[in-house]
Amino acid sequence: MQFVWQVFEGNGHNRKVFDDHYVFDGDPEKLRSAKGRLGNLLQAAGIKEVFRDSAQMHAKKILAKIDVNESEGYAPKNRISSYKPLVANGPQSFSGEAITTPAGQVPPW
Repeated sequence: MQFVWQVFEGNGHNRKVFDDHYVFDGDPEKLRSAKGRLGNLLQAAGIKEVFRDSAQMHAKKILAKIDVNESEGYAPKNRISSYKPLVANGPQSFSGEAITTPAGQVPPW
């Protein structure tokens, strides 16, 4: 299952972040981890009913921490590492601080 999020504030404003959840992977440990991440996402989005359709996530806003994963031989990749619900009078978008390289440089995108 893949969600596409748009950054509304901070570094990466208007960028899209792809968030994959491999909830049908055959490996029991990966499956448990993916379901846990998906549960955290649903909680942050305020979804309390049974999740049956990705349309339940349309137009939802959350606060997310974005990390940059780097692997030798591959371009840096943004990954959402945690989700939080929005709170009144708090930021109304992703936290954009994490869309920087470990050296503190903003990627060219």
